[in-house]
Amino acid sequence: IRDSSGKQVSAVATESIEGYALRTLEKIKDPQNLRNAVISMVNYGADAQTHFGYRTLETDHLANANLTGLSDAEMALDGKTVTATDHTKSDGSIGLGGTTVTAEANLYLTFYFKDITETKDNLTACISYTDHYNRTETITIPGSSFVSVKNSDGDTLYGPRVTGIAMADGRALITCELKDGDTTLATAVSSVESYAAYNLEHSANEALKAVCNNMINFVDYVKAYFDNPKA
Repeated sequence: IRDSSGKQVSAVATESIEGYALRTLEKIKDPQNLRNAVISMVNYGADAQTHFGYRTLETDHLANANLTGLSDAEMALDGKTVTATDHTKSDGSIGLGGTTVTAEANLYLTFYFKDITETKDNLTACISYTDHYNRTETITIPGSSFVSVKNSDGDTLYGPRVTGIAMADGRALITCELKDGDTTLATAVSSVESYAAYNLEHSANEALKAVCNNMINFVDYVKAYFDNPKA
């Protein structure tokens, strides 16, 4: 911590997600739902490291490499096969070209639509879903904020990126209504689960499949903890 003049006024503290997880698991023996959420978090992190070829500068090991003292059931959480369903569907005059998921502090789900040109400022995307607290979340994303991606044919697709999706809402169905003024051009429904399910069924990339599998494990155990934090 530094003061307004830039002078350091505190000791230097170093922390990591791995360190938090190891301390939590050492100190907390129950509730089991919390332990499962923490374990699945570092298992997912380790698979993400493998998929993206990433290691920390300080330590060259996977996030779950130092997990010790786990029960057999807790050890089995790593790679536990999930059941995931692709709920993606769309209708309207503009077709859905696909979705992508980005996982950071929260989850991001991006809808990419066909036949949207760079002149898209007149468009809006109306997003809605029910979160794990049973609240209806609604977001309006202007066309000027749409992001782009090139598909396998080299075509550029545009669409809205839904940010701030809580990990516990990874299975929530998210509706995206694409509008030009008051006219609805397309309505699409998808989810983080749907993205994972598609890759688990169709991808030949085993590292990506492992990430998707343990991402949904993490989603499920976080939601289980929020649903019943004392269990």
